[in-house]
Amino acid sequence: KYLPLKDKGIPGSFIKEHAPWIKLSAPPALTIKYPVRQKAGKFNKGAIPFELLEESNIARTVDVKFGFPFAKGGIYGIDKLAVIAPNGKAVPAQFTAISFWPDKSIKFVLAEFRAKLGAKEKSKWLLAVNSGKKAPAVPELVCRMTGDGFEINTGRLQAEISKNRFNFLKNIKVDGKAAGTFDPKGLEIVDEHKKLYTSSAVPLKKLYIESTGSLALTLRADGEFENAMGRFICRMTFRAGSPVVDFSIRYQNISLENEFHDIRSLKFSYAPKKPADKIRMEGTACRRIFQHDDTKLQVDGRYFNRMMDDGGSAGNITYALKDTAERYPKAFSVEKGKVNFELLPALPSADFGKELPWYLRYPFCGGCYRMKWGMGFTENIKIDFSGKTKPAELAAKSVIPVLDTAYVFKTKIFPGIPNGKDNPFAGLDAKAVEAFYRHMQLKAKQREYGFMNWGDWFGERGRNWTNNEYDFAHGLFMLYLRTGNRDAFRWAMTAARHQADVDIVHAYPDPRFVGSNPQHGIGHTGQSSLRPSPASWSKVYDGSYLGWAGHTWSEGMTEAWLMGGDEIAMESALLLGEHLTTFIAPFLTRLSTHERSAGWSIPALLGIYRATSDRKYLNAAKMLVELILDEQKFEMGGAWPHKLPSDHANGYKDTYGNCPYLVGIVLQALQKYNEEAPSKAVQRSIVAAANWLYRGLDKNRIGWPYGMGYDGQHFWLASQGLNLIIAPGMMTGGRIANDRKIYDSSMLVVSCSIMTGVSHVGKDLSIRLCMLPVLFEEMNRFSAKNPKAGKYKFMSEQLTKQLDGAMNKSFRMRGPDNMAFEVIAKRPAEITISRYAAGSNPKAKPEFNCKVIDKSGKTIYSCKGKIRAKGEWKVKLPAKGRYMVEIEDSCTGVWNVAGKNCRIRTELRKGYHYVNAGLSRQFLIVPAGTKEFTLEFFGTHEGICNLFVMDSRNKIVGNGQILTSGTPRLPWFKGAETLPKGKIKVKIDRPSKKEQVFKLIVFAGGNVRLDLIGTKGQIALSKR
Repeated sequence: KYLPLKDKGIPGSFIKEHAPWIKLSAPPALTIKYPVRQKAGKFNKGAIPFELLEESNIARTVDVKFGFPFAKGGIYGIDKLAVIAPNGKAVPAQFTAISFWPDKSIKFVLAEFRAKLGAKEKSKWLLAVNSGKKAPAVPELVCRMTGDGFEINTGRLQAEISKNRFNFLKNIKVDGKAAGTFDPKGLEIVDEHKKLYTSSAVPLKKLYIESTGSLALTLRADGEFENAMGRFICRMTFRAGSPVVDFSIRYQNISLENEFHDIRSLKFSYAPKKPADKIRMEGTACRRIFQHDDTKLQVDGRYFNRMMDDGGSAGNITYALKDTAERYPKAFSVEKGKVNFELLPALPSADFGKELPWYLRYPFCGGCYRMKWGMGFTENIKIDFSGKTKPAELAAKSVIPVLDTAYVFKTKIFPGIPNGKDNPFAGLDAKAVEAFYRHMQLKAKQREYGFMNWGDWFGERGRNWTNNEYDFAHGLFMLYLRTGNRDAFRWAMTAARHQADVDIVHAYPDPRFVGSNPQHGIGHTGQSSLRPSPASWSKVYDGSYLGWAGHTWSEGMTEAWLMGGDEIAMESALLLGEHLTTFIAPFLTRLSTHERSAGWSIPALLGIYRATSDRKYLNAAKMLVELILDEQKFEMGGAWPHKLPSDHANGYKDTYGNCPYLVGIVLQALQKYNEEAPSKAVQRSIVAAANWLYRGLDKNRIGWPYGMGYDGQHFWLASQGLNLIIAPGMMTGGRIANDRKIYDSSMLVVSCSIMTGVSHVGKDLSIRLCMLPVLFEEMNRFSAKNPKAGKYKFMSEQLTKQLDGAMNKSFRMRGPDNMAFEVIAKRPAEITISRYAAGSNPKAKPEFNCKVIDKSGKTIYSCKGKIRAKGEWKVKLPAKGRYMVEIEDSCTGVWNVAGKNCRIRTELRKGYHYVNAGLSRQFLIVPAGTKEFTLEFFGTHEGICNLFVMDSRNKIVGNGQILTSGTPRLPWFKGAETLPKGKIKVKIDRPSKKEQVFKLIVFAGGNVRLDLIGTKGQIALSKR
């Protein structure tokens, strides 16, 4: 049933000698140390403009919580701050300095204030410094310590909190009248043997005021259930004059006896003064409402195919549990007059979950919830104990301030922010926003829901949860700052919280792994390989789970704290920081063949350093930077060449070089370090490696190969998929060296990215969002320093001219089943026919056939072979004239025909299908007299396919885009032919008496299918 694992903890003597200070039995508490003295700052008087928007169509007074950035030396105190409403009056607010610059000036202020908004209202607000305006008084918020805990009084709500028998709140009163109390047991958890454990059975480890002010106060309760049944952290936020309490309940599995821990349920109950008889949700009154999964809702035994809303009422309370259905299973019920909040409801049967897709079943086992050690989750619920606030209002969207980009630009905190509305990269940002919404649609299609999954995406290598690889939350926060897209901000908060709860290890027998960030894996923390055997959630953690594995990120979590005030995200970031400073930076001695071992740990350390200004994180980053500098080889290309693994070298033997994308990761790490601690040695390193990347850029295909020799030799066909990992570091080197050719090349890469579009698939989208800020920043800096270079401006016509001439070196045809190549020999010649196996067609014929026919219809050569065969056949053409190469295959091989002293074209028959590998340029030849034609196209594999049609003057006469998602669109897949296709209709104003040639430029992540309608046509690799 379980996989018991031996304690592989390192010897105590090792910890005593190397890390005597570390204690990892509990997560580090988030504390804020204020500077002792204050002084006047540069921002002595003024205001930060921001915009509020009510998006739930509900007129309401909202509690806004947001972190505002300040430039270095701007302000040193928070006593002169005020929030000014559109009417020019100050509103009730409180402020907390949560991050400081090294000079002790304030970097971020967490502002909490009240805003009265109409339905759908958009309005302009100010965060003012030294305005002299006073906000109206609010009821006094009182928290008094007692012998057993605290008493709280918001002016409307009074309650008691016990440390020794914690059950949330007891003896609750609203407006002086008894309202009810939580069940004395408090938080209840039932183990696999049906034994009940409660939060009130054991005194809390800690109960303290975590934050306070005139407007809001948060009490934090830390406890553990008996018998190692788990750790819980409950935050309760009270607001002046309000009967509403916000509860944040975090559960963590800290049992180390077995790899997995099973529980049957987790809930808490509230007993209103007047016993509750019904739950009111979804327009009905019932005894119990149970969200089984994202497709099944049960209401008193009746089933509905829907997802329930977050808000409801029962007795004299209203409530809203955030993302109720998305974080299934969830239930609400009444029993003996009490209201049950079932965070993990008792499952109805031992086979619960078997009807789910296989990748969603892992947390359900034998009627229990199964969790791995070190994993956890958090639930957020609002309860109005007066019952006066409508459930829809409690569940309404959070109101997110949007800051003026000109102000954010001046703070110099975030890279790549446009200086006001003049954003030269707006085109790429628009593509990114579109891709983000498509990504959210894909989440629904793939059913990426569940209490362990919400906030992540599935599909890495076909079977893994990605763990928000490349720091998706960080990329979305930066997209929000540049574009003001509030949905991007909200999902960034959700992704950061998921990482903090699920993707950071909070308990493990070996302390080296506590705080680490596992890479993409089955069930988030299981096996991560492409073809694991057997595929399993179970995994003894090894080196691939440590910080040097190259899948470690902190910036999204720290930004969730700095901008969203999320304490949980920041605490997990600090735990990651302890892991990196204690067990990674001091002991990483070589980069190996994957330089991201240091390349991702450095930004992770710097993200925490920027949030805390604690130099221990900067010092740890310095250790890794020095390792990088020590291993650089200026005499061998300027990067970090080594003997390439076979998969990096594409099978070439004894090759020395590197992967450009790995070098790009190293350079973005060095760039971020140089921003915090400028260094001539680091700058020299960046310039040298940037020049290696520049030399390796294929300007025809506008991309880099996967593997490249130290001398610039390409071992793979260059493609664009990893461009935005590579280009930022190259551009940094170009800016440092003031190198115009690198700037121009970077402009070309950005333009190519705009034309290609931004993929909606999580990993691809995350790469682009996370790497774009540095690229934008460096290009802006270069153009500011070199006015003649000009700001970046996207021009599709200019880019397509850049793509003029022959690009594709081979046809790379995979379909149709009956291919035909026309060969016009100028004299006796020799052609080479080649094939390699590709894909697997369950309907394939066992053999392929190929023959060469002369102009009289005589077969002068033929061959055949098994469908998995690879071959090359040389055929002599005895005389000049026309020949045909006829091929019968089943879409299982990739074919090419090449030769000197001859013109070669392929007929564009229905089902024309070729291997694209990123960027493709071919020529379409249509017969004389053609007046119009239509091209239908799509990518056969997941991603975007963009097609541009250009005439002989390089003018774009048609373009289109189609998105493929989910199942590959190969001929043997059911329904592939009936799915939508991209369509481009081209009208020819002046039909020619000769054949006409059009250029086809295709950007796609995989193979491309192309059909010509309205005329016959041929495809060639050159105009001639």
